[in-house]
Amino acid sequence: SVRSAGARISSDLRMGTVKLVTVPILRSLEILAPADRTEYVLTGEPGGDRIRLRASREDEEVLHWYLDERYLGPSVPEHPMRLPLSPGEHTLTCMAGAGDIDSVRFSVVSPDAGVSFKAL
Repeated sequence: SVRSAGARISSDLRMGTVKLVTVPILRSLEILAPADRTEYVLTGEPGGDRIRLRASREDEEVLHWYLDERYLGPSVPEHPMRLPLSPGEHTLTCMAGAGDIDSVRFSVVSPDAGVSFKAL
C-alpha cells in the first residue's frame, strides 16, 4: 500500500482490484486564542471577562485544556471551551487525543493596574 496526501491506495494484485481509502491528515495543533503573550484587562461587565479558547484542530476532534497545569475540561466541535479570566500570569495548554500539545502564556490585569498602550 502507498500513502500520499490524505489517501491510501491499497491493491490486491491477485484479485486485480484497487481501492482508494481516505485517511484524514491532522494539522499540527496550535492554540489560536488566546494568542501567545496577550494581555487582557478585566472589565467587570456581566457575562464579560471570558474568552473563547480556540485551536487549529477544534473542528476535528476533542481537545483537552489545562490552565496553569490544572485540567479545565474537554472541548468538542459542538461545545467550545470558554475561560473565565482571573488576574495574573497564566499558561494555557491544549492537548489532542494523540498527545500533541501546544501552550501559550497570557496575562490578565485589573483596570486599575495602570495599563499602558504601546504604539505598534
